[in-house]
Amino acid sequence: MALHDEGIRFTEEHYATKDDVKKAYNMSMIDSIWDKVLLYRSNFLADTGLINIDHHPFSLTLYRNLTKKISNIERKIFQTYVRYNKEGEDFKKIFNEKVLMRFFIEMNYGDDSITEDMMLHIIRHDIGVLPANVAPLCAYQNTLEYFKNHEVNINKELLLAINGMVAGESYEDSLKNYFRSSEIDTPHYFQKNYIYKAAPLEELDGLIDNYLNFLNDEDFSPLLKSIISFFYFDYIKPFDYQLEETSSILAKVLLSKGFEDVGFLMLTEGIGFDHQEEIRKVKKIVQETGDLTYFVVYYLDVIDSDLDTLMDLIEEVKIQFVKEEQYKIDEPIMEEKKEEIVEEVKPIVKKIPSFIYDEENIPKNLVSQGEVALPVFPTGVEKNAIGSIVQNLMEIYPYLKKTQAHFYALHCTIGKHYTIAQFKKEEDVAYETARTSMDFLADSGFYKKSQIRNKFVYTPIPRR
Repeated sequence: MALHDEGIRFTEEHYATKDDVKKAYNMSMIDSIWDKVLLYRSNFLADTGLINIDHHPFSLTLYRNLTKKISNIERKIFQTYVRYNKEGEDFKKIFNEKVLMRFFIEMNYGDDSITEDMMLHIIRHDIGVLPANVAPLCAYQNTLEYFKNHEVNINKELLLAINGMVAGESYEDSLKNYFRSSEIDTPHYFQKNYIYKAAPLEELDGLIDNYLNFLNDEDFSPLLKSIISFFYFDYIKPFDYQLEETSSILAKVLLSKGFEDVGFLMLTEGIGFDHQEEIRKVKKIVQETGDLTYFVVYYLDVIDSDLDTLMDLIEEVKIQFVKEEQYKIDEPIMEEKKEEIVEEVKPIVKKIPSFIYDEENIPKNLVSQGEVALPVFPTGVEKNAIGSIVQNLMEIYPYLKKTQAHFYALHCTIGKHYTIAQFKKEEDVAYETARTSMDFLADSGFYKKSQIRNKFVYTPIPRR
Protein backbone atom coordinates (compact mmCIF):
# COMPACT_ATOMS: atom_id res chain seq x y z
CA MET A 1 0.00 0.00 0.00
CA ALA A 2 2.86 2.38 0.86
CA LEU A 3 4.47 1.72 -2.50
CA HIS A 4 1.17 2.43 -4.25
CA ASP A 5 0.93 5.68 -2.28
CA GLU A 6 4.35 6.70 -3.59
CA GLY A 7 3.12 6.22 -7.14
CA ILE A 8 0.12 8.45 -6.44
CA ARG A 9 2.20 11.03 -4.56
CA PHE A 10 4.77 11.48 -7.31
CA THR A 11 2.31 11.17 -10.20
CA GLU A 12 -1.21 12.24 -9.31
CA GLU A 13 -0.32 14.89 -6.74
CA HIS A 14 2.76 16.16 -8.57
CA TYR A 15 4.23 14.71 -11.75
CA ALA A 16 7.74 14.49 -10.38
CA THR A 17 11.11 13.89 -12.00
CA LYS A 18 13.60 11.48 -10.49
CA ASP A 19 15.52 14.45 -9.10
CA ASP A 20 12.32 15.70 -7.45
CA VAL A 21 11.98 12.36 -5.66
CA LYS A 22 15.62 12.51 -4.52
CA LYS A 23 15.01 15.94 -3.03
CA ALA A 24 11.79 14.80 -1.36
CA TYR A 25 13.62 11.97 0.44
CA ASN A 26 16.94 13.82 0.72
CA MET A 27 18.60 10.72 -0.71
CA SER A 28 20.75 10.10 -3.77
CA MET A 29 19.85 6.41 -4.12
CA ILE A 30 16.12 6.09 -4.69
CA ASP A 31 16.04 3.50 -7.50
CA SER A 32 13.62 1.18 -5.71
CA ILE A 33 11.21 4.04 -5.02
CA TRP A 34 11.49 5.36 -8.58
CA ASP A 35 10.78 1.89 -9.96
CA LYS A 36 7.50 1.88 -8.05
CA VAL A 37 6.63 5.31 -9.42
CA LEU A 38 7.29 4.10 -12.97
CA LEU A 39 5.27 0.95 -12.30
CA TYR A 40 2.28 3.06 -11.25
CA ARG A 41 2.65 5.28 -14.31
CA SER A 42 2.79 2.27 -16.61
CA ASN A 43 -0.94 1.78 -15.98
CA PHE A 44 -1.66 5.03 -17.81
CA LEU A 45 0.79 4.98 -20.72
CA ALA A 46 -0.56 6.11 -24.11
CA ASP A 47 1.13 5.22 -27.38
CA THR A 48 1.63 8.41 -29.39
CA GLY A 49 3.75 6.73 -32.05
CA LEU A 50 6.23 9.61 -31.79
CA ILE A 51 9.92 8.75 -31.78
CA ASN A 52 12.97 10.78 -30.87
CA ILE A 53 15.98 11.47 -33.06
CA ASP A 54 17.66 8.34 -31.70
CA HIS A 55 14.62 6.29 -32.81
CA HIS A 56 13.37 5.60 -29.27
CA PRO A 57 9.66 6.14 -28.52
CA PHE A 58 8.43 9.15 -26.59
CA SER A 59 6.09 8.25 -23.74
CA LEU A 60 2.93 9.98 -22.52
CA THR A 61 1.29 9.24 -19.17
CA LEU A 62 -2.43 10.08 -19.10
CA TYR A 63 -2.81 9.57 -15.36
CA ARG A 64 -6.17 10.17 -13.67
CA ASN A 65 -5.74 13.78 -12.57
CA LEU A 66 -4.23 14.76 -15.92
CA THR A 67 -7.13 13.22 -17.85
CA LYS A 68 -9.57 15.03 -15.58
CA LYS A 69 -7.74 18.31 -16.13
CA ILE A 70 -7.77 17.88 -19.91
CA SER A 71 -11.54 17.22 -19.81
CA ASN A 72 -12.14 20.30 -17.65
CA ILE A 73 -10.15 22.52 -20.00
CA GLU A 74 -11.95 21.11 -23.05
CA ARG A 75 -15.24 21.86 -21.32
CA LYS A 76 -14.07 25.41 -20.70
CA ILE A 77 -13.17 25.75 -24.40
CA PHE A 78 -16.68 24.58 -25.35
CA GLN A 79 -18.21 27.09 -22.93
CA THR A 80 -16.12 29.84 -24.51
CA TYR A 81 -17.28 28.68 -27.94
CA VAL A 82 -20.95 28.83 -26.93
CA ARG A 83 -20.63 32.27 -25.33
CA TYR A 84 -18.73 33.66 -28.32
CA ASN A 85 -21.18 32.31 -30.92
CA LYS A 86 -24.22 33.65 -29.10
CA GLU A 87 -23.10 37.16 -29.99
CA GLY A 88 -23.73 39.00 -33.24
CA GLU A 89 -21.30 39.96 -35.98
CA ASP A 90 -20.79 43.51 -34.67
CA PHE A 91 -19.71 42.12 -31.29
CA LYS A 92 -17.40 39.60 -32.94
CA LYS A 93 -15.71 42.31 -34.97
CA ILE A 94 -14.75 44.24 -31.83
CA PHE A 95 -13.81 41.08 -29.96
CA ASN A 96 -11.68 39.70 -32.79
CA GLU A 97 -9.73 42.97 -32.94
CA LYS A 98 -8.89 42.67 -29.25
CA VAL A 99 -7.89 39.03 -29.67
CA LEU A 100 -5.57 39.90 -32.56
CA MET A 101 -4.08 42.65 -30.42
CA ARG A 102 -3.26 40.03 -27.78
CA PHE A 103 -1.52 37.90 -30.43
CA PHE A 104 0.52 40.85 -31.68
CA ILE A 105 1.59 41.93 -28.19
CA GLU A 106 2.75 38.39 -27.40
CA MET A 107 4.72 38.19 -30.66
CA ASN A 108 6.11 41.71 -30.40
CA TYR A 109 7.42 41.46 -26.85
CA GLY A 110 10.16 44.00 -26.17
CA ASP A 111 9.83 46.02 -29.40
CA ASP A 112 8.67 49.48 -28.30
CA SER A 113 8.85 50.88 -31.84
CA ILE A 114 5.54 49.20 -32.74
CA THR A 115 2.86 50.84 -30.63
CA GLU A 116 -0.58 49.40 -29.88
CA ASP A 117 -2.08 52.19 -31.96
CA MET A 118 -0.01 51.04 -34.94
CA MET A 119 -1.07 47.45 -34.28
CA LEU A 120 -4.71 48.51 -34.40
CA HIS A 121 -4.16 50.12 -37.81
CA ILE A 122 -2.61 46.86 -39.04
CA ILE A 123 -5.56 44.86 -37.72
CA ARG A 124 -8.05 47.16 -39.47
CA HIS A 125 -6.06 47.14 -42.73
CA ASP A 126 -5.98 50.94 -42.82
CA ILE A 127 -2.24 51.51 -42.82
CA GLY A 128 -0.72 52.95 -46.00
CA VAL A 129 2.99 52.35 -46.44
CA LEU A 130 4.15 49.48 -44.25
CA PRO A 131 7.33 50.04 -42.24
CA ALA A 132 9.65 47.05 -42.55
CA ASN A 133 9.30 46.15 -38.87
CA VAL A 134 5.51 45.68 -39.05
CA ALA A 135 5.49 43.51 -42.18
CA PRO A 136 5.76 40.26 -40.15
CA LEU A 137 2.63 41.17 -38.17
CA CYS A 138 0.71 41.93 -41.38
CA ALA A 139 1.79 38.62 -42.91
CA TYR A 140 0.83 36.78 -39.73
CA GLN A 141 -2.65 38.30 -39.71
CA ASN A 142 -3.18 37.48 -43.40
CA THR A 143 -2.08 33.88 -42.81
CA LEU A 144 -4.38 33.57 -39.83
CA GLU A 145 -7.36 34.90 -41.79
CA TYR A 146 -6.63 32.56 -44.70
CA PHE A 147 -6.65 29.39 -42.62
CA LYS A 148 -9.61 30.55 -40.59
CA ASN A 149 -11.62 30.64 -43.82
CA HIS A 150 -10.24 27.52 -45.54
CA GLU A 151 -10.65 23.87 -44.57
CA VAL A 152 -7.28 22.12 -44.81
CA ASN A 153 -5.74 18.70 -44.29
CA ILE A 154 -2.87 18.17 -41.87
CA ASN A 155 -0.01 17.31 -44.20
CA LYS A 156 3.34 18.54 -45.54
CA GLU A 157 1.64 21.04 -47.84
CA LEU A 158 0.01 22.67 -44.81
CA LEU A 159 3.36 23.05 -43.03
CA LEU A 160 4.96 24.56 -46.13
CA ALA A 161 2.00 26.88 -46.72
CA ILE A 162 1.95 28.28 -43.19
CA ASN A 163 5.72 28.78 -43.12
CA GLY A 164 5.77 30.55 -46.47
CA MET A 165 2.72 32.71 -45.84
CA VAL A 166 3.95 34.06 -42.49
CA ALA A 167 7.01 35.21 -44.46
CA GLY A 168 4.72 37.18 -46.79
CA GLU A 169 4.39 34.72 -49.68
CA SER A 170 1.15 33.64 -51.34
CA TYR A 171 -0.37 30.24 -50.64
CA GLU A 172 0.59 28.95 -54.10
CA ASP A 173 4.19 30.20 -53.91
CA SER A 174 4.60 28.72 -50.42
CA LEU A 175 3.97 25.21 -51.74
CA LYS A 176 7.08 25.52 -53.93
CA ASN A 177 9.31 25.85 -50.86
CA TYR A 178 11.33 23.19 -49.07
CA PHE A 179 11.95 22.08 -45.53
CA ARG A 180 15.14 23.02 -43.68
CA SER A 181 18.27 22.52 -45.75
CA SER A 182 21.01 23.51 -43.30
CA GLU A 183 22.27 21.90 -40.11
CA ILE A 184 21.61 23.66 -36.80
CA ASP A 185 24.62 22.90 -34.61
CA THR A 186 23.76 19.20 -34.68
CA PRO A 187 26.23 16.26 -34.97
CA HIS A 188 25.88 13.66 -37.72
CA TYR A 189 26.27 10.86 -35.22
CA PHE A 190 24.30 9.83 -32.18
CA GLN A 191 25.65 10.56 -28.70
CA LYS A 192 24.20 9.07 -25.57
CA ASN A 193 22.02 11.57 -23.66
CA TYR A 194 22.81 14.28 -26.21
CA ILE A 195 20.46 17.28 -26.05
CA TYR A 196 19.61 18.07 -29.66
CA LYS A 197 18.95 21.60 -30.85
CA ALA A 198 17.33 20.24 -34.02
CA ALA A 199 17.05 17.06 -36.05
CA PRO A 200 20.03 16.18 -38.29
CA LEU A 201 19.11 16.69 -41.94
CA GLU A 202 19.33 12.97 -42.77
CA GLU A 203 16.66 12.28 -40.12
CA LEU A 204 14.37 15.21 -40.87
CA ASP A 205 12.07 13.73 -43.55
CA GLY A 206 11.31 10.62 -41.51
CA LEU A 207 10.65 12.63 -38.35
CA ILE A 208 8.30 15.00 -40.21
CA ASP A 209 6.31 11.97 -41.43
CA ASN A 210 6.25 10.64 -37.86
CA TYR A 211 5.06 14.04 -36.62
CA LEU A 212 2.23 14.24 -39.17
CA ASN A 213 1.08 10.70 -38.35
CA PHE A 214 0.61 11.78 -34.75
CA LEU A 215 -1.21 14.98 -35.70
CA ASN A 216 -3.68 12.90 -37.73
CA ASP A 217 -4.20 10.31 -34.98
CA GLU A 218 -7.86 10.62 -33.94
CA ASP A 219 -7.25 8.78 -30.67
CA PHE A 220 -5.91 12.02 -29.19
CA SER A 221 -7.88 15.21 -28.64
CA PRO A 222 -7.07 18.38 -30.62
CA LEU A 223 -6.04 20.05 -27.36
CA LEU A 224 -3.48 17.37 -26.53
CA LYS A 225 -2.17 17.26 -30.09
CA SER A 226 -1.76 21.03 -30.25
CA ILE A 227 0.34 21.08 -27.07
CA ILE A 228 2.58 18.17 -28.04
CA SER A 229 2.87 19.66 -31.53
CA PHE A 230 4.74 22.63 -30.05
CA PHE A 231 7.37 20.43 -28.43
CA TYR A 232 7.97 18.19 -31.43
CA PHE A 233 8.02 21.08 -33.91
CA ASP A 234 10.68 22.86 -31.87
CA TYR A 235 12.51 19.56 -31.30
CA ILE A 236 13.01 18.71 -34.99
CA LYS A 237 12.85 22.29 -36.39
CA PRO A 238 11.55 21.54 -39.92
CA PHE A 239 12.28 25.06 -41.20
CA ASP A 240 15.12 27.56 -41.13
CA TYR A 241 12.98 30.58 -40.27
CA GLN A 242 9.59 31.64 -38.81
CA LEU A 243 9.44 28.63 -36.48
CA GLU A 244 7.46 30.43 -33.76
CA GLU A 245 4.90 31.88 -36.18
CA THR A 246 4.47 28.58 -38.02
CA SER A 247 3.99 26.48 -34.89
CA SER A 248 1.53 29.01 -33.40
CA ILE A 249 -0.77 29.04 -36.44
CA LEU A 250 -0.46 25.26 -36.88
CA ALA A 251 -1.69 24.85 -33.30
CA LYS A 252 -4.72 27.05 -34.06
CA VAL A 253 -5.54 24.91 -37.10
CA LEU A 254 -5.29 21.76 -34.95
CA LEU A 255 -7.51 23.27 -32.24
CA SER A 256 -10.09 24.36 -34.83
CA LYS A 257 -10.52 20.71 -35.86
CA GLY A 258 -12.27 20.10 -32.56
CA PHE A 259 -13.30 23.52 -31.30
CA GLU A 260 -14.21 25.45 -34.47
CA ASP A 261 -13.70 29.24 -34.32
CA VAL A 262 -12.44 29.25 -30.73
CA GLY A 263 -9.30 27.45 -31.89
CA PHE A 264 -8.31 30.63 -33.72
CA LEU A 265 -9.03 32.79 -30.66
CA MET A 266 -6.72 30.95 -28.28
CA LEU A 267 -3.36 32.51 -27.43
CA THR A 268 -1.11 29.83 -28.92
CA GLU A 269 1.53 32.53 -29.35
CA GLY A 270 2.04 32.31 -25.59
CA ILE A 271 3.55 28.87 -26.21
CA GLY A 272 5.12 29.33 -29.62
CA PHE A 273 7.01 32.47 -28.59
CA ASP A 274 7.89 31.27 -25.08
CA HIS A 275 11.68 31.31 -24.67
CA GLN A 276 11.85 31.61 -20.89
CA GLU A 277 14.46 29.65 -18.98
CA GLU A 278 11.78 27.61 -17.22
CA ILE A 279 10.43 26.10 -20.43
CA ARG A 280 13.97 25.44 -21.65
CA LYS A 281 14.43 23.28 -18.57
CA VAL A 282 11.17 21.43 -19.23
CA LYS A 283 12.18 20.69 -22.85
CA LYS A 284 15.54 19.40 -21.60
CA ILE A 285 13.78 17.07 -19.15
CA VAL A 286 11.59 15.72 -21.96
CA GLN A 287 14.64 14.98 -24.09
CA GLU A 288 16.45 13.31 -21.19
CA THR A 289 13.50 11.18 -20.05
CA GLY A 290 11.62 10.73 -23.33
CA ASP A 291 8.46 11.65 -21.39
CA LEU A 292 6.18 14.20 -23.09
CA THR A 293 3.98 14.42 -20.01
CA TYR A 294 6.18 17.07 -18.37
CA PHE A 295 5.61 19.42 -21.33
CA VAL A 296 1.85 18.75 -21.39
CA VAL A 297 1.45 19.35 -17.65
CA TYR A 298 3.38 22.63 -17.83
CA TYR A 299 1.31 24.15 -20.62
CA LEU A 300 -2.11 22.92 -19.53
CA ASP A 301 -1.90 25.37 -16.63
CA VAL A 302 -0.96 28.15 -19.05
CA ILE A 303 -3.89 27.36 -21.36
CA ASP A 304 -6.33 27.07 -18.46
CA SER A 305 -5.35 30.50 -17.18
CA ASP A 306 -5.57 32.03 -20.64
CA LEU A 307 -9.09 30.69 -21.17
CA ASP A 308 -10.15 32.56 -18.03
CA THR A 309 -8.66 35.71 -19.57
CA LEU A 310 -10.53 35.01 -22.84
CA MET A 311 -13.85 34.66 -21.00
CA ASP A 312 -13.18 37.88 -19.10
CA LEU A 313 -12.48 39.58 -22.43
CA ILE A 314 -15.86 38.43 -23.76
CA GLU A 315 -17.58 40.10 -20.80
CA GLU A 316 -15.44 43.23 -21.20
CA VAL A 317 -16.37 43.57 -24.88
CA LYS A 318 -20.05 42.91 -24.12
CA ILE A 319 -20.05 45.87 -21.73
CA GLN A 320 -18.23 48.03 -24.29
CA PHE A 321 -20.60 46.90 -27.05
CA VAL A 322 -23.70 47.71 -24.97
CA LYS A 323 -22.36 51.19 -24.22
CA GLU A 324 -21.62 51.86 -27.91
CA GLU A 325 -25.07 50.60 -28.94
CA GLN A 326 -26.69 52.79 -26.29
CA TYR A 327 -24.79 55.79 -27.61
CA LYS A 328 -26.07 55.07 -31.14
CA ILE A 329 -29.64 54.88 -29.83
CA ASP A 330 -29.37 58.08 -27.79
CA GLU A 331 -27.81 60.13 -30.60
CA PRO A 332 -30.88 60.36 -32.91
CA ILE A 333 -33.16 61.16 -29.95
CA MET A 334 -31.17 64.33 -29.30
CA GLU A 335 -31.50 65.30 -32.95
CA GLU A 336 -35.27 64.83 -32.88
CA LYS A 337 -35.55 67.18 -29.90
CA LYS A 338 -33.72 69.90 -31.82
CA GLU A 339 -36.12 69.51 -34.73
CA GLU A 340 -39.13 69.83 -32.42
CA ILE A 341 -37.92 73.22 -31.14
CA VAL A 342 -37.68 74.56 -34.69
CA GLU A 343 -41.08 73.16 -35.63
CA GLU A 344 -42.78 75.04 -32.76
CA VAL A 345 -42.68 78.27 -34.82
CA LYS A 346 -44.46 76.69 -37.74
CA PRO A 347 -46.04 73.45 -36.56
CA ILE A 348 -46.87 70.71 -38.95
CA VAL A 349 -49.73 68.49 -37.88
CA LYS A 350 -49.35 64.94 -39.02
CA LYS A 351 -52.13 62.44 -39.02
CA ILE A 352 -51.29 59.37 -37.01
CA PRO A 353 -52.43 56.27 -38.85
CA SER A 354 -54.59 53.80 -37.01
CA PHE A 355 -53.99 50.09 -37.20
CA ILE A 356 -56.67 47.44 -37.08
CA TYR A 357 -55.51 44.00 -36.05
CA ASP A 358 -57.33 41.02 -37.42
CA GLU A 359 -56.88 38.23 -34.86
CA GLU A 360 -57.71 35.63 -37.48
CA ASN A 361 -54.65 36.67 -39.53
CA ILE A 362 -52.20 36.21 -36.65
CA PRO A 363 -50.55 32.77 -36.81
CA LYS A 364 -51.64 30.78 -33.77
CA ASN A 365 -48.22 29.24 -33.26
CA LEU A 366 -46.33 32.55 -33.42
CA VAL A 367 -46.34 33.14 -29.67
CA SER A 368 -45.10 29.69 -28.80
CA GLN A 369 -42.32 29.94 -31.40
CA GLY A 370 -41.08 33.16 -29.88
CA GLU A 371 -41.30 32.10 -26.23
CA VAL A 372 -39.44 28.85 -26.51
CA ALA A 373 -36.07 28.08 -27.98
CA LEU A 374 -37.02 24.51 -28.70
CA PRO A 375 -40.24 22.59 -28.01
CA VAL A 376 -40.24 19.97 -25.30
CA PHE A 377 -39.91 16.70 -27.15
CA PRO A 378 -42.45 13.95 -26.54
CA THR A 379 -41.45 10.43 -25.58
CA GLY A 380 -40.51 9.71 -29.18
CA VAL A 381 -40.03 11.48 -32.50
CA GLU A 382 -41.38 10.37 -35.85
CA LYS A 383 -38.59 9.55 -38.30
CA ASN A 384 -40.11 11.60 -41.10
CA ALA A 385 -39.90 14.68 -38.86
CA ILE A 386 -36.17 14.32 -38.17
CA GLY A 387 -35.05 16.35 -41.18
CA SER A 388 -37.10 19.39 -40.22
CA ILE A 389 -36.06 19.08 -36.57
CA VAL A 390 -32.38 18.99 -37.54
CA GLN A 391 -32.83 22.04 -39.75
CA ASN A 392 -34.73 23.84 -37.00
CA LEU A 393 -32.05 23.02 -34.43
CA MET A 394 -29.28 24.37 -36.64
CA GLU A 395 -31.22 27.56 -37.34
CA ILE A 396 -31.86 28.19 -33.64
CA TYR A 397 -28.41 27.02 -32.51
CA PRO A 398 -26.04 27.83 -35.42
CA TYR A 399 -23.04 26.67 -33.39
CA LEU A 400 -24.22 23.05 -33.63
CA LYS A 401 -22.63 20.77 -36.18
CA LYS A 402 -25.00 18.78 -38.40
CA THR A 403 -23.96 15.48 -36.79
CA GLN A 404 -24.66 16.90 -33.33
CA ALA A 405 -28.08 18.22 -34.32
CA HIS A 406 -28.92 14.95 -36.10
CA PHE A 407 -27.92 12.78 -33.14
CA TYR A 408 -29.85 14.94 -30.69
CA ALA A 409 -32.96 14.91 -32.88
CA LEU A 410 -32.91 11.09 -32.80
CA HIS A 411 -31.92 10.80 -29.14
CA CYS A 412 -33.97 13.28 -27.14
CA THR A 413 -36.40 11.04 -25.27
CA ILE A 414 -36.69 12.25 -21.69
CA GLY A 415 -35.56 9.63 -19.17
CA LYS A 416 -33.33 7.68 -21.56
CA HIS A 417 -29.53 7.49 -21.41
CA TYR A 418 -27.25 7.75 -24.44
CA THR A 419 -23.53 7.03 -24.87
CA ILE A 420 -20.47 8.15 -26.80
CA ALA A 421 -20.38 4.76 -28.51
CA GLN A 422 -23.87 5.37 -29.92
CA PHE A 423 -22.81 8.72 -31.37
CA LYS A 424 -19.68 7.14 -32.89
CA LYS A 425 -21.63 4.32 -34.53
CA GLU A 426 -24.69 6.21 -35.73
CA GLU A 427 -22.92 9.34 -36.99
CA ASP A 428 -19.98 7.32 -38.38
CA VAL A 429 -17.23 9.41 -36.78
CA ALA A 430 -14.04 8.75 -34.81
CA TYR A 431 -14.35 8.07 -31.09
CA GLU A 432 -12.62 11.35 -30.15
CA THR A 433 -15.03 13.31 -32.36
CA ALA A 434 -17.96 11.51 -30.75
CA ARG A 435 -16.66 12.23 -27.25
CA THR A 436 -16.09 15.93 -27.85
CA SER A 437 -19.48 16.24 -29.59
CA MET A 438 -21.36 14.65 -26.69
CA ASP A 439 -19.50 16.81 -24.19
CA PHE A 440 -20.30 19.88 -26.28
CA LEU A 441 -24.01 18.99 -26.31
CA ALA A 442 -23.87 18.53 -22.54
CA ASP A 443 -22.09 21.86 -22.01
CA SER A 444 -24.67 23.55 -24.25
CA GLY A 445 -27.53 22.28 -22.07
CA PHE A 446 -28.93 19.56 -24.33
CA TYR A 447 -27.87 16.65 -22.10
CA LYS A 448 -26.94 16.08 -18.49
CA LYS A 449 -23.64 14.18 -18.26
CA SER A 450 -23.24 11.60 -15.50
CA GLN A 451 -21.14 8.53 -14.80
CA ILE A 452 -22.56 5.04 -14.33
CA ARG A 453 -19.95 2.51 -13.28
CA ASN A 454 -17.01 3.05 -15.65
CA LYS A 455 -18.68 4.99 -18.47
CA PHE A 456 -20.33 8.34 -19.07
CA VAL A 457 -23.98 8.56 -20.08
CA TYR A 458 -25.96 11.54 -21.37
CA THR A 459 -29.60 12.20 -20.43
CA PRO A 460 -31.74 14.71 -22.41
CA ILE A 461 -32.75 17.87 -20.54
CA PRO A 462 -36.22 19.34 -21.32
CA ARG A 463 -35.69 22.62 -23.22
CA ARG A 464 -38.21 25.46 -23.17
